[in-house]
Formats: sequence, C-alpha cells, structure tokens
Amino acid sequence: MLTLGGLIDLFTIVSLKNLYADTKGKKDSTSLQKLKLLRAIEDFLKHFEGWMPIPSYISTEFPQNKVYNQESVEFGSPKEGASILELTKVLASINHSMWRNQEYVYDFSSVHMSQKDEIIRRCATLNIERNNFMDAINKNFHQVKREDIVLLSFKLVSCLNILEKQLRDESAILNSAKFV
Repeated sequence: MLTLGGLIDLFTIVSLKNLYADTKGKKDSTSLQKLKLLRAIEDFLKHFEGWMPIPSYISTEFPQNKVYNQESVEFGSPKEGASILELTKVLASINHSMWRNQEYVYDFSSVHMSQKDEIIRRCATLNIERNNFMDAINKNFHQVKREDIVLLSFKLVSCLNILEKQLRDESAILNSAKFV
C-alpha cells in the first residue's frame, strides 16, 4: 500500500544513498530517483486535493503493526501534535542512524563480540522508531483538511529538497564521534 509516510521514508533512504554514493554513476542514478520520488509525492498529494481519482493502491493510513514491542528511546515516540514536516526531519535522522548502524552489520565479523548485541538491538529498535514515525506521518496526513493539502505539498517538497543538508550535517557530526 502506498502511503505518504512510505514515500517520505523511501525519499530519505534514496537521499542517504545519494549522500554516500561512491561513484558518479550512483550519484546520478540516485539524483534521478530523488526527482522521481518528489514527483511521486506531489502526485500522491494531488490525489487528495481532488485533481485525480484516488486509486486503490493509495491510502492515507496503513499501520505497520510491528510485533516487536520493545520501547525505543534513541529518538523516542512521535510527539503528539507534531507536524508532518517535524516528523519527516526525525524520520530522516532515524534512517541515517539506521544506515550508519547497518554498516556494522555488513562487516559483522570484524565487530568486537562485546558490541554485537548492541548493534543488533539498535537495528531492531531503530526500525521500530522508523515505523512509528511513518505511521505518525500517515495519521497526521489523514487529518489534513483538503483545502490545506496544496500548502502542505509546497512545504513538504521544500522540506525534502533541503533534507540532504540535514543529512550531510549529521554525517559530519557522526564521523567526528564514536558511533556505537
């Protein structure tokens, strides 16, 4: 099911791929993917503005219903009353932390035994937070009035366009500190 939270999540992941791309080909490919995803987000919102009929594969809500219930405290739960833009920025930070943590999993044999449990726990809890924030974006969008969608679309696309700066800044901070 296609939701706004899912599209934003995918956009942040592709932005991370673009940020960490190690070849011009990957950078060009992910730049094109980002443009296509921005267009998909704009089109998604147009369905709810009334410009296009809403197809059956689009929904305002599609809860993740994760069964792993451990409380996560790294980013916490979405704040009641947070805007879609605020939730989007936190979702991007969560995805960035997941990205960085996942790098340890790719080379798990070189991770010291004392850190392995923490890395796996962190993957699980960050994924729970990621899903909670996607659900919160969807729940928030479900409550947006039709007449406010045009303004939301403009603000969200602007926010997503500057998201890469947030990710670059976070990357610089994370690179200067011990991560696990």
